[in-house]
Amino acid sequence: MAMKYILIELWRSRRTEIMLVGGAVILNMVLTLILLVGMVPSLERDRSELIQHRLAAERAGADGAAGAAGRGTERLQSFYRQIAAYGTFPDFIQQLYQYSENSGLNIERITYRPQQTDLKTVLRYELEFSVTGQYREIKKFLQALEGWSQLVVVEKVRLAGGQPARDAVVLSIRLAAYFNTVSS
Repeated sequence: MAMKYILIELWRSRRTEIMLVGGAVILNMVLTLILLVGMVPSLERDRSELIQHRLAAERAGADGAAGAAGRGTERLQSFYRQIAAYGTFPDFIQQLYQYSENSGLNIERITYRPQQTDLKTVLRYELEFSVTGQYREIKKFLQALEGWSQLVVVEKVRLAGGQPARDAVVLSIRLAAYFNTVSS
């Protein structure tokens, strides 16, 4: 019976606090029920979908990265096949003169400037020169440059009237040629 009197006295003196604690316990049970019934299954479903998407992305990323790396390596090897060894620069100049001679043109003077590239073993030469001749001769010369097995980039072309009596045109051209500084 003593317990009954203790509870009655506790209720009288601490009624507000007991009601607040009881209300908090009931609120806690309601929120736990909402969490367990409504939110946890939804979270589990979202988590499962996230894992599936992550695995699919990793598979695609690995395939994509491997494919991109393979294509990048292939392109780099193709680039290196198209550039000549640095020691062949005099032969390159000789071939340029040969193309102009075969086309019926004459190169008076070639100016060139070597430049470093982002690839440590590749040197870029910028070459500038002019030739004078008839349009069909200039076209033949440009076709020879286009068919050259070595990588040559025509960066700038300018045609101007030359000698009207000969129907001549002046072709001013700037080329970029690339050379491998490491012997293979």
